[in-house]
Amino acid sequence: MTNHIYELAMKCKEASDKNVHIIMKQQGPKREPLSIMVDGYQFQESVLSLASAISEKYPSQASELKRHLSLYEENRFLHQGAIDAIISCLISIEDRIVNRPRKVFISHKSEDSFFATELIRLLRLYIGAETDLFFCSSVPGYEIDLGKRFLPEIKKQFNEYELLTIIIHSPRYYQSPVCLNEMGASWILESEHYSFLTADCNFNHLKGVIDDKEIAIKVNASDAKNRMNAFLQNILRFLGLPELDFSDHRVLSRWEEDRDSFLSAVCKL
Repeated sequence: MTNHIYELAMKCKEASDKNVHIIMKQQGPKREPLSIMVDGYQFQESVLSLASAISEKYPSQASELKRHLSLYEENRFLHQGAIDAIISCLISIEDRIVNRPRKVFISHKSEDSFFATELIRLLRLYIGAETDLFFCSSVPGYEIDLGKRFLPEIKKQFNEYELLTIIIHSPRYYQSPVCLNEMGASWILESEHYSFLTADCNFNHLKGVIDDKEIAIKVNASDAKNRMNAFLQNILRFLGLPELDFSDHRVLSRWEEDRDSFLSAVCKL
């Protein structure tokens, strides 16, 4: 998964290092800065692109970048230093996001724990059983530790991990403020997410930030099997694991058997 802001901030830093030059003067035994020379427009254009990209996530920093650029000629030393400082700050913040460990977060209502259990059982066959790969509050081994508070632990997952959120939509899901907050956090933070609809949930039940226009896997729909194929490959890709070679009949046959067993089990709920 790429990080657009991080890439643009690094591009700005590279443009600053390459195109912005401090002209020095000899003042007695010392050399002191005389002026700043900027080659071409690559640096300014890069900064403007960055300011536009961060306008929603970091509005005050975006405003400051534009202000310093507009006043640049009045005092190049002052405004160049301020711009470089903002860029460095953004790189530092976004670098922590880029390098966060990845995890699959399953958002569901506790009454749908059987569905979540079956989904984890299926995914463990292909991505491994390490407990740090999943967070699922109702499945033993992947739940919140004893003595920990529920809501702070949920917040910790979104703060400390690069999450792929799997939302199990059901009529019960929409009765839970905690579930709706998890869905909202995933949407606000733009984390990658996938939606499942239980057999008793229809697309017209979907509301909130993820609505009935969402591409989702309805487990008892005719296209569920094909959507499950793409879903697995995307999970593997997110975790940096090799995708399955569906051209290998043995691999495909094994997956189809496991996939169909999962769909059969959850459709009975």
